[in-house]
Amino acid sequence: MPDATAVHTDAALTNFAVSYPTATLIAPRLLPAVPVQHRSDVYYVVDAARERERLHNDLREPGDEAHEIDWTASTSPYLCEGHALKSLVADEDVANADEVLRAYLNQTEFLMQAILINQEHAAATLLAAGVTNTSDPTNEWDDYADGDPFADMTLAINSVEDNTGHTPNVIAMDSKVWRAVKNHPDIIDRIKYTGTNTDPADVSPRAFAELFDLEEVIVGSVLYNSSIKGQTASMSRVWGTDVYVAYRAPNLGPKVDTLGVRFVWSPVSAKNGWLVRKWRSDERRGDVIEVSGYYDPVVIDANCAYRLQNRIG
Repeated sequence: MPDATAVHTDAALTNFAVSYPTATLIAPRLLPAVPVQHRSDVYYVVDAARERERLHNDLREPGDEAHEIDWTASTSPYLCEGHALKSLVADEDVANADEVLRAYLNQTEFLMQAILINQEHAAATLLAAGVTNTSDPTNEWDDYADGDPFADMTLAINSVEDNTGHTPNVIAMDSKVWRAVKNHPDIIDRIKYTGTNTDPADVSPRAFAELFDLEEVIVGSVLYNSSIKGQTASMSRVWGTDVYVAYRAPNLGPKVDTLGVRFVWSPVSAKNGWLVRKWRSDERRGDVIEVSGYYDPVVIDANCAYRLQNRIG
C-alpha cells in the first residue's frame, strides 16, 4: 500500500462510477438504496404483529374511557460490508491511448462491471433464501399451450395482498424469462386490442405492467462466470428463471413496509456509495485504480414478495 499522501479520490472517475448505467441490473431497482450515516446500526421492524389491522373493540359507553391499544417495534441490525476491487493502468496503456482519460475510464468501467455483478449476485442469493412465499407451477411460461401467466400472476398478487394488505407494484425477472412471457399468446391476446392500424400494440414492459396494475417491470440480463480462473468460462444468469412479484414502497421511511432495501454507507460523501481512488505505483510503472463501496442488502418484509419458480423450461 502506498503512502497515504499518494492516494487521492479521483472526482472525475468517481462521477463516472456513480453514473455508470444500471439498466440491465435488478438489485438497484428492486432493493432501492437507503443512505446511512453509520456503517453499522439497527433499523426498526414496525408492528410485526399487525396490530393496526386487528379488529379492536372501539365501542365506548357514555362516561367510559376509550379502550387502549398499542403496537410494538423491534430492531434488526445491518452492517454495510466493504467491497472493493482494483486494477493497474500501465504507463504503456496511457501512452498508447487516443485519449489519456479514456485509459482510466476503461479500467474503471471494468471494475464497476465486476463489482456490480457481485452486488447483483448477492441480492439474488438473498431473495432466493429470504422470500419463503413461493411456488413452482407445473406449466412454464414458454409452454404456450398449457402455461398460464395470468393464473400464476393472480396467485402471486393475491398472496402478497393476503399477507400484507399491500398490492404488489413491481415484477422482476431475467430477460430470457421476459422474452418468453411477452410472446405468450394469452398476453398478446389481451394487449393486441389496445393498438391501432398505424400504431400496432406491442407487449412492452409498460404494457405488461398496465395489464397487471403494476408500476414497473424490472428486466435484468446479468451473467456471471462460475468457472475457476484459467478454465473455460461457464456463464450463468444471475436471476435464473425465477420471477419476483413484489411490493416496493414508493417512499422509504422509518415506518414503511417494503420488500427490502440496500443500506449504503458513503464514507467520503460519494454519491450512491461508490468511490474511485487512484495512486501511483512506480515499481509497477503504472497507476492503480480502485473502486469501493459499502452496502448491505436486507429483506425488510419477506411477505411483500412472492417467488414464482422456474417460469421457463
